[in-house]
Amino acid sequence: TSALPAFALVLGDWVQQEAEVPVHNTGTSSWVRLSRADPDKLVRLTVALRVDADRRDELERVLLEVSDPDHLRYGKHLSQDQVTELLAVPAARTADTVAYFQAAGARKVETAPNGDMLTVTMPVVSAEAALKTELHEFHHSEHAKVQIVRAGAPYYLPASGTNNAGGRHGFTAVKGWDAATGFGTPDFEALSGLVMTTKHHDAPKSAGGLGQWVQQEAEVPVHNPETSSWVRLSRASPDKMMTLTVALRIDADRRDQLERVLLEVSDPDHQRYGQHLSQEQVTELLAVPAVRAAETAAYFQAAGARKVETAPNGDMLTVTIPVVSAEAAMHMELHEFQHSEHTRAQIVRAGAPYYLPAKIAEHVSMVGELLQFPRLVPKKVISVGSPVKWANSCDARGCANLVTPSVIAQRYKLPDQTLPEAHQAHTSNSMAVAEFQGQFWKQSDLDGFGKSCHRDVSVAKTIGDEKPSGGIESELDIEYIKAVAPEIPLTVIYNGQFSLLKWANQISSMAHPPLVHSVSYGNDEKQQTSTQYMYTCNTAFMKAGARGISILFASGDQGVCGREGCGSHFNPDFPAASPYITAVGGTDFEGDDIGPETTWSSGGGGFSDTFGIPSWQADAVAAYKQLPDANLPPQRMWNNTGRGYPDVAALGGLKNPYCVNVGGTFEGVAGTSASCPVVAGIFAKLNGLRLAQGMSPLGFLNPFIYKNPSGFQDVTSGTNSAGGENGFTAVKGWDAATGFGTPDFEALSGLVMGIQALEETTLVV
Repeated sequence: TSALPAFALVLGDWVQQEAEVPVHNTGTSSWVRLSRADPDKLVRLTVALRVDADRRDELERVLLEVSDPDHLRYGKHLSQDQVTELLAVPAARTADTVAYFQAAGARKVETAPNGDMLTVTMPVVSAEAALKTELHEFHHSEHAKVQIVRAGAPYYLPASGTNNAGGRHGFTAVKGWDAATGFGTPDFEALSGLVMTTKHHDAPKSAGGLGQWVQQEAEVPVHNPETSSWVRLSRASPDKMMTLTVALRIDADRRDQLERVLLEVSDPDHQRYGQHLSQEQVTELLAVPAVRAAETAAYFQAAGARKVETAPNGDMLTVTIPVVSAEAAMHMELHEFQHSEHTRAQIVRAGAPYYLPAKIAEHVSMVGELLQFPRLVPKKVISVGSPVKWANSCDARGCANLVTPSVIAQRYKLPDQTLPEAHQAHTSNSMAVAEFQGQFWKQSDLDGFGKSCHRDVSVAKTIGDEKPSGGIESELDIEYIKAVAPEIPLTVIYNGQFSLLKWANQISSMAHPPLVHSVSYGNDEKQQTSTQYMYTCNTAFMKAGARGISILFASGDQGVCGREGCGSHFNPDFPAASPYITAVGGTDFEGDDIGPETTWSSGGGGFSDTFGIPSWQADAVAAYKQLPDANLPPQRMWNNTGRGYPDVAALGGLKNPYCVNVGGTFEGVAGTSASCPVVAGIFAKLNGLRLAQGMSPLGFLNPFIYKNPSGFQDVTSGTNSAGGENGFTAVKGWDAATGFGTPDFEALSGLVMGIQALEETTLVV
């Protein structure tokens, strides 16, 4: 036998399986062997786990008892759960086998409800390695269209795995039972009388245990209808399928190492700048034990999950499960919720705390988002902007007095779109916007905007369930990120359940994710948001940055107060206040023409109550606090030791909203959700300049931004008090209202081309 692959080295020697089955014989078989199967082709294997002999005997005994009309247990058939309990396949047997195939390269492993079978989806090349065999295509000699994949030679498993993985003569019909016809053909009248003489008795309930229930995210309060914009409806339908993102625990030293690598590859002055990690290197760095994923997957599969997928980094599970099974697995109740303003938006959330058994809780960081309620941006549609001096460059009259692509191009010094070089894109450049429930796009709206405003507005790729309807948020994102960077392919990542963790898992699971992401999503740090949830999201952001991905979030549209309002303390936004993303604030023009900008009073900004001041920001924040004209709010209202945000800003205020085509109508839309895609598009263009010269993408942007404030047009007036008494004031340099200001593409172009990674070296993680 050949040597075991690396993932099987500790599992013993190869052991042939089904040794009594002869290899395919072309002389006697009606199946014709063709070529070796395509290595990348996905095959589905059904792996039967070993059932202990005493358990199988017990199953047979019970079968005979409940099926014998003369037995006192007749008709007391078992439930699926009772069959599972009777078979008692050890969880370790499932977990070890699942872990083996996952380590071998399985894309998906599903455990049957009884725990005795696995359905393994994996590439041919991985299956061949895992089973030490060769897979071939076969077609039927008579039914030529029928093709199957089968082993062209015996197959094997490592010794430890084998403990975990069952006629030629005729008979003559005679009186009574015989081996040819059994008891003969049915007599319905006779059978009707017989079956009605039997009795049925209730079956006992089953139970199991993995330790005491442990409450998860205990600091998050239960949904409060008095303060929430989400209204609880009825209990969720028991049969409704839902998708859970289960974040597995990452050891603290591994997470610290991830942060160290992120900062090194993102710091323009570090020798490792630009030496971003591959997906495989991130997985190796995190080093999440396979048993952690396997045992958690087995738990949810035993609870009734229809599908459990492990993320490539091994740190997240995507669990598809009926509501009734999810409620049982996490000892909670699930309800439907509807947004009070955006009434078409409905989500399923826990109506009470959720729990996990102690043994599983040891493996899990959190299950998202059972308790988190997203903040939906208030509808800000303003048909008419304040009078301006600039001409309407779009053909649509509805764009008069509004911000259009040409206004953005002039203010932020973008290349002339009429020049051929403005439309040249590097083949590996890419960008994306994230959209959530109810926020999709219509091609007719994009076409109408592009035609009227003279830009190529198109979507190259969509990930997620397509919804053929337009939404203000999504069409604003698409129309303006493409207005800024029409030459760069755009991916729309759609998520129907407002799950930030699911979105983060989606991009982390891509082999080649888009390089720049714009996201208009957020909530107050303290509103339905646990510290564990924020740290889990931050880990996902760090993974992305380490791979060279730039993530930008809108800073929020309620000034310093957040959605809950100001009381005695400001409410910082998350994820905008995360230290591992770039937060984009909002501005208005100071006057009635294209020129200097001032703070939009409702633009989000401030200091985190959860995360400390990162090293790359420390000097800028300290300088801001020392300026007399900063006129800082009372100290009791904000955290003096927190991460400051936003990092940069762009137009987004109500004075002159963006002109957007939605449903065939051109209208004005405002908010930092307009600012964010504009800045994202600019950094995507900067990536293009670097890629064209063989340089790395910019990746996590903040270390670069804070070392290069000259790339931005400083905003030095206005306060983000949202009409209230207190807020943060824009001053010279960085501030907690507009960051370093708005982009200057010409200046940034020179700055990004002045940094480059040193000659490639081995990056030790």
